[in-house]
Parts: sequence; structure tokens; C-alpha cells
Amino acid sequence: MIESFKLKLLLVALALFAFGVAYTHMPDEKTEAAVTNLGYFNFSYSTVTQRATWEIRLTINDTFTQTYAFTGIGPAGTQLTATSAALNCGALPVNTFTNTPINCTQSFPPGGNLLILTLSSPFPQQCTAQNVVIGGYIYQQTTPGFVGVLTVVPGSSASDVGGVQVLNNVPANASLCPTPVPNTPTPTATPVIVVPVIPQIIQNPAIGGIFNGPRSNTPTPVRPREVGTAGSTGVGLDPGAVVLRPPSTGDAGILRVRRLNISAW
Repeated sequence: MIESFKLKLLLVALALFAFGVAYTHMPDEKTEAAVTNLGYFNFSYSTVTQRATWEIRLTINDTFTQTYAFTGIGPAGTQLTATSAALNCGALPVNTFTNTPINCTQSFPPGGNLLILTLSSPFPQQCTAQNVVIGGYIYQQTTPGFVGVLTVVPGSSASDVGGVQVLNNVPANASLCPTPVPNTPTPTATPVIVVPVIPQIIQNPAIGGIFNGPRSNTPTPVRPREVGTAGSTGVGLDPGAVVLRPPSTGDAGILRVRRLNISAW
């Protein structure tokens, strides 16, 4: 009886051991790869091509082949020009980044866990410097039998350069600035002095004007004064004294007596 019980225990133990060995040799179930880090890197600008170059970097936690569909949101005209070594995105450059998805495939390993996409975007120079936005984009992961969700990554006005976030700067082009128009000097108006017309009556009423009336310019003869002498009728007067005499008018003012001749005959 006891021996039979021991035999049953031994058989149960052997069965459990066999199950454990078989379970450990079962293949791992594939799961969705997780993006543990992403960002924009190494912005640079060429004044010759008028385009900026920058990178999208994704760190993936994965152990098997994944397919990624990238669709650009902006800027318009962006091209995919290069990718990391093991990321197969077809013929490059791809000019439809902002129109249709770009499908890229990478295996883990030997591709590692870092995906790098190098892109080029047009940014024409202006008179003044610009701070431009690169991105955003949408990506979606797929594996056999699994389709991941769409992930939207917004654009950024800065990118990582040597571990430091630096603004995406497009330098100014002074030749595009409008030529300043020189200031036209405003002519200075010369003041016009208006001399008021003064009526003659106001100019000098004492000398000439309507109150003086016409006058003759014929000189009036003046009788010279007589100086008293010793034989003058001014007896006893100072010889140097002035003697006043009535004006000599001749016969003027003297009554004439008419003579009447009376004849008896």
C-alpha cells in the first residue's frame, strides 16, 4: 500500500517537471514595440539651397521586425533624405513626406533600437531673421497580426544640438530689405512782408492833405523895413530904431474932388 502511494507521487513529480521544461521552451508572444524617446535634432540651414536640414529620432524598445508609417504634417515641401543604417524606407529622397505615408521597416536586432530620419524643408530667407517650426508628423507601427495606433507628434521651434535645445534660426538676408526712401526736405516758405498802404491824410496831415487845400506858389512881395536916420521924421528916436510907416498905396484911398465949372451964362 505504501509502496503504491510512493509510486504515484513519483509519477506526479515527473509530470510536473516535464510540463515545466516544455513551458520554458515555448516561443515568446510578440508584443507592440514601445517608443521610449523621440525628438528633433541637429537643425541647420543653407543660404545656398534655402533649405533647413533636421532629424527625427525615435528610441524603440523592440526585439523583432517592425514597420513604421511616417506622414509629415509640415512644413510643406519636406523631403526625407536619409535614414539610420538598418531602417529601410525605399528610394531616397522621398518627396511625398507631407502627402502620403512613408513606410519604413527595421529589424531588431541587428538594427538596434534607434531610428533616425533626416529631413529637408524649404524656408526662404527674409529681410529679418526667422525662428521656424519643424514637424510635426504622424507615425504608426505595425507587426504581423497587429496594427498600432496613430501617434501625432507636434512641431517644434527648437531642436537638440549637442544636448542643448537651440532655436531653429534662419538668418536674415539684408539684400531683401526695401531700399529706404530718403527724406525729402520740406521747403521753407519765405515770409512775404505786406506793407500797408497808408492814406495820404494819415501820412502827414500837417504838411499836406485834403485839409490844406490848393495854394499858390507865387511869392508875395514883402516891403523892406525902413531904418530910421537922422533926417527922418522920427525925431528923437534911436537912429537904429525901426520906424513904422503906413503902407504906400499911392492915390488909393484918397477922395478926389470933382471940379464943377458953374457958368452964369
